[in-house]
Amino acid sequence: MAECQPCDVEACNGSLNDCPVGAFDNPVATATVSQPASQGLPLAPGAPCVHDARDYTRGRDYTPGNVSEAGRLGALSALTAGHAINDMYVAFVAPLLPFLVTRLNISLAVAGAVASILSVTSSLIQPVLGYFADRSQNPVLVMVGPIITSAAMCTVALAPNLPAVVALMIMAGIGTACFHPPAAALVDRISAGDRMLPMSIFITAGEVGYAIGPVFILLVIGMMGLQGTPLAVIPGVLVSMALYHMVIRGRNRNPMTAGSGKAAARGLPIRSFLSSSLFCLWSIAALRTGVMVSFITFLPTLLQQKGFSLMLGGTAASIFCLSGSVGILLGGVLADRFEKRVVMAISLLLPVAFLYAFLHTTGILSFACLVAGGMSLYASTSLTTGMAQKLVPGGVSTVSGLMMGLAWGTGALLLSPVGAAADAMGLEAALSLILLVLILATALVKGVPRGLSGAAGSRGVS
Repeated sequence: MAECQPCDVEACNGSLNDCPVGAFDNPVATATVSQPASQGLPLAPGAPCVHDARDYTRGRDYTPGNVSEAGRLGALSALTAGHAINDMYVAFVAPLLPFLVTRLNISLAVAGAVASILSVTSSLIQPVLGYFADRSQNPVLVMVGPIITSAAMCTVALAPNLPAVVALMIMAGIGTACFHPPAAALVDRISAGDRMLPMSIFITAGEVGYAIGPVFILLVIGMMGLQGTPLAVIPGVLVSMALYHMVIRGRNRNPMTAGSGKAAARGLPIRSFLSSSLFCLWSIAALRTGVMVSFITFLPTLLQQKGFSLMLGGTAASIFCLSGSVGILLGGVLADRFEKRVVMAISLLLPVAFLYAFLHTTGILSFACLVAGGMSLYASTSLTTGMAQKLVPGGVSTVSGLMMGLAWGTGALLLSPVGAAADAMGLEAALSLILLVLILATALVKGVPRGLSGAAGSRGVS
């Protein structure tokens, strides 16, 4: 039987059978050892139990047997709602830009630069805030994030000048960066680490929130004018209260399911990121994002060039995103039943065919291929994040920031070369060409460890 290394937790007694959290601190479990039948927790032979008394007495432990199923479900629900509400505020940027252009008399070029500040800020600092979240093992950032994001985005329309707008955009970027890494890490811990469906639901909630954001803020403006936009902060305050109650409150009474303080204090070494496994997953996420952003950005223009209205082009982009939300859920379900590497590879190859067909067909067939392409393209989103988290158990929040923040920002950099290619050879040809990066992403799946890719059931996690 695998044994824990000596630790400061009296409840552990150096035995895996008595260890309350050690089994969750091993990223690549390859065997299930003798444990209580009610748990069946996986631990690789010889893997250490890495936690101490400080960790055991801080936060809430969401592992089976330490908190009720209702408590786990409540925490997951609060985190999922938090993701939806936080990303809803991020989506205020596009519908508020016309008002800012008019009020502040700025050019479209400046407006575009302002719009990018939030995403750039968030992408760059998510890994940094994730690192500090790993070191502190304190989930307070998941509550603070939506408050900062909502406060900034609900007052930006009333900013008196351009520097104030820039400052509020940076503030919103910091807020969303505060939320995403620790929230994704908590979802991984609460869901017992091996199930992809909870992570899929969490990520889908963000997509749904982002989709309803423009409608929500325009409804507020339509009813109360720009002066009423500060009232739109109410959902952010409410969800932060829910996060405090369901996730943070009582953290001094029960253990927190986290990587150990000892492991987390070491942070995420650069060599861990440069290792082939994590780098492959990060590269897959960045390449996939490049295709996503390219199609979302240029779909309206493409359809306008083909003779359709801008309204139809915008609708097509929304349908593409919504079909992607369905794909994220479907990918999580499939990953819990089949080998994750296979699901990932298929989900990267299928959109090459579907989206190419969309570009080169017409009518109902073209529309169907767009929907299928969106579903398959987004399907591996939760897989890359969830599998990367298992590679560095002492830096789950940091890895979440890399996968959900920096990878997204890096992938978005492909917009410039796609635009240049469109100027040279046409938009349809440029979008066809960008699909080739998904073949490269599929090849990178070979670099994902097999120990991370088995079906959930094969590892004895219920």
